[in-house]
Amino acid sequence: MNRFLLGAAIGAALVYFFDVEHGPVRRQRASDFASQYINSDTMDQARQAGRSTMNQARSLTNQVTNSLSNQVSQLRNRRSTTDDIVGANSSTLTTANS
Repeated sequence: MNRFLLGAAIGAALVYFFDVEHGPVRRQRASDFASQYINSDTMDQARQAGRSTMNQARSLTNQVTNSLSNQVSQLRNRRSTTDDIVGANSSTLTTANS
């Protein structure tokens, strides 16, 4: 239940800030508030954490993409091998029936 609520809150925040019509104004207000009331060291740490998170996300995306690509290649190889076997068997059956 807690995960659901956390996910709902994050989703609502994303919709709120990335709204097409009002999002830019909301993001600017949030940025102004943060720069006025939050210590610059804290902001630097937050930026660094954001960069680190983005780098990890890119790395995971690349790993998943490579893994899926390898799996697709393996499935294609299995399919071509299966097609070869089926083709050979149907040729044998055609020759035997003649």
